[in-house]
Amino acid sequence: MDHAESLSFLTRLGLRTDADERAIRRAYARELKQIDQEADPESFQTLREAYDTALQWARQRDDDTVQVSAPALDIVAPPAEDPIAEPSGGVDENELVDALFTQFHDHCRTLADGDTSSPHPWRQAIHYALNDPRLFSIAAREGFERRIAILLAGGWQPGHEALLPAATEMFGWSVDRRRLQRFGYPGFVLDTAIDEREIFDRQPDEVRYEQGRVIARLRDASLPDTHQLVADAPRINIVEARYPHWLAIVTSATNINRWREAVEALPLWRRKMASLGLRRASDDPRASSKFSALWTVIIGFMLIMRLASCGHDAVAPKASIPPPPLETAAEHIERGTKALGHGEYNNAINHFGRASQLDPQNASPHAWRAIAYAWNNQLDLAQTELDLSAELNGANALLFRARGVVANKRGLYADAIDAYTRSRQLEPEHPFTMMQRAVAYANHGDYDQAVAEADHLLKLDPNYGIGPYRLPLQVAVQRDRRDEAYKRAEAMLAALPDNSDAYASAARAYLNFGQRQDAIAVLTRGVVAAPDADLYLLRAQLKDRQDRRADLTSALALAPQSVQAINAMADLELDEGNASAAASLLSKALNDAKLDDELRAAVLVMRGIAYTRSGADTLARGDYEHARKLAVTATDLNNLCWRLVTRNTSLSTALSLCDAALQADPVYAAALDSRGLVLLRMGRYRDAINAYDAAIRKQTYAASLFGRGLAKRKLGDLTGGDADLRAARAKAPLVDRDFSEMGIKPD
Repeated sequence: MDHAESLSFLTRLGLRTDADERAIRRAYARELKQIDQEADPESFQTLREAYDTALQWARQRDDDTVQVSAPALDIVAPPAEDPIAEPSGGVDENELVDALFTQFHDHCRTLADGDTSSPHPWRQAIHYALNDPRLFSIAAREGFERRIAILLAGGWQPGHEALLPAATEMFGWSVDRRRLQRFGYPGFVLDTAIDEREIFDRQPDEVRYEQGRVIARLRDASLPDTHQLVADAPRINIVEARYPHWLAIVTSATNINRWREAVEALPLWRRKMASLGLRRASDDPRASSKFSALWTVIIGFMLIMRLASCGHDAVAPKASIPPPPLETAAEHIERGTKALGHGEYNNAINHFGRASQLDPQNASPHAWRAIAYAWNNQLDLAQTELDLSAELNGANALLFRARGVVANKRGLYADAIDAYTRSRQLEPEHPFTMMQRAVAYANHGDYDQAVAEADHLLKLDPNYGIGPYRLPLQVAVQRDRRDEAYKRAEAMLAALPDNSDAYASAARAYLNFGQRQDAIAVLTRGVVAAPDADLYLLRAQLKDRQDRRADLTSALALAPQSVQAINAMADLELDEGNASAAASLLSKALNDAKLDDELRAAVLVMRGIAYTRSGADTLARGDYEHARKLAVTATDLNNLCWRLVTRNTSLSTALSLCDAALQADPVYAAALDSRGLVLLRMGRYRDAINAYDAAIRKQTYAASLFGRGLAKRKLGDLTGGDADLRAARAKAPLVDRDFSEMGIKPD
């Protein structure tokens, strides 16, 4: 007898016991087609329960076949999406997507009845929809995304003000604009709307607040009082002129026209009084029955003006509203460079992209965008922008600077030096070029040249910033020149006494020479002279675990939304066995609508770890899968892998994340190091050594040497293993402590 007969959930789906997740999803989609959900809700509920049970059973069955050496929750990766547009079994994919989208749209209407100030509930709704088995192919997912794009581009409906940012984040529209190009005109509308929203957000706080208030008020069908109507009319004209596409999505175009018609219907005298904040006595029951002296003056003035207009046009001209400033490429380049300076690479990419749209013959936006892509570890896209810039102007200093940045990120340091040198020939003393060439020299091992370049930059521009001070300090540490490093550190602190990064860099220099207490002393000076959450965080990391809470509390007081501080405090709660407290802390962080994808993914992984520790495996799985979808770059993927492996949690998921990072960037040393640690924890020592070898060929991390040494010892190579451990300790005296805190010690 087939064992499936004893498993009723498989029988309900018409499946055998060897069915995998893809087969379960297909069977569910097939059976769902046979049910009228409204007429027969009980059958739908039975089918859904069978589907959920079958998935859990299949995952548990697969987990039981996986042998790993370290205890971990194995998160089963979602099945590969079927590239075939038409699924088997006669299921009409479009009908399934239509049915799901209808349910999603109905749910959005329900959400719109509540608070729409945060996009978080809409993000959750999209997340759940994307995990619905009816979207089991790439074509189905794209069809669902297309329907949302068309819905938004069709104009405002209640809740669209929250749905737009949620969809932009979940589908990555602001990061990869090519996704929107697939949708034709609706994609163009959304692409332009996203640009307009970013321009809106860049305004001064007071301007953004007033305009935002008017946009929100326009969603209310009732008209405001006359005074507010007239006062807000100029603001409506401005936002409509500057942000027409975004405005049409996030507020009511009908109400805009009603407001404008209501203002035009007012008598001129009424508009003038409203603009002065005055009312007729009959309009305000609290007003005096007699005219005040101010009323007398105003009415007298109006009569004089009326008489003066005799013989001319009887209708006073409307007050002219200055037109909004035109959007320019230069404006977007300036904003993009500022975003680069703050590490907001995706924001910078969007601004430079908009600049190139506004001025397509200008080579500069492409060169700047290449730098932003490179620093965001999207090197192929960076190369594309370099090629576009070169086609427009192949001999400009900015292009060579950008080539230097890309070459440096690729590890082609000689090429980077050559590109920066050519840039300096065109602009001999450009500070950025000098600083970047110094970095390239250091990466290439030309330490004397690197220090000379940095020192020369300081002579030319003593106020350049921390870079020319920090690089010679790092070179001294790299060359194991303790006295020179200490001298450079103190000189940097004397020159930059209010720079928190200077204290952090100096503390790390002391740490590299094993001077933990000196490092803590420097950080203590820093939190007094330049209080900063990062300084408290670093000092907490250097203290014993039982002494960290006070510094983490101070860090959160200075930066309540700091993901690093929240994660560190959650880590502390996990170490003390308070998994539920950690999950609660991380859930509050996820309510912040301003979190970008990278930070949200990091918090989701941490919360997944907390859920795993508390036994909530299903919730953990959901957080891991959501985080994976938000990770875009190799850096993002590696960071997620690192968080899991350092906490010895869900190692199969960690390995898949490292592999995805290396697929995006095969020579990414940090991801190779992370992969080595995963394999070490899994007991795959030979594979771990291979991963560490590859990492060390690119960059010699102390952690890679230490991990390789441990793996060698596990395989019986005590001599080679001990040699690696000694080399690691020479590079980082605290490396034993770092691995010990991860629960890893040499035998």
